Amino acid sequence: NRALEVQIKALREQEKAFQTEAKALQEEISSLHEEINALQHQECAIRMEQEALMEEGLALEMEEQALWNEEQALREENKALREENSVFQEEEKALLEEEKVLEEWNKILQGKDSKRAGWKNAQ
Repeated sequence: NRALEVQIKALREQEKAFQTEAKALQEEISSLHEEINALQHQECAIRMEQEALMEEGLALEMEEQALWNEEQALREENKALREENSVFQEEEKALLEEEKVLEEWNKILQGKDSKRAGWKNAQ
């Protein structure tokens, strides 16, 4: 009988130890669940940040394309303005030549007028 009581007491202590260990394992499991939950939230936040960065990258690429297009348009405009300037310079050059010719004619005509005036005065 005494041996049975000792054995029962030992089993009860062993049961208590198992219960304590089971409780500790449950707490550890609960802690791991909380950690998993926190990591899932962190993963979700990282995904959202990645999506935001991808959208920002796409927006920057679009902005870069727009700036490149604007640069090309400005280059074309600059080229057209240079061509227009070249035409104006040619026109200016032609007008200067025409002015020289007109001045020469003016001198010739003034000279003839002087001779005529001299003729008229002489008569």
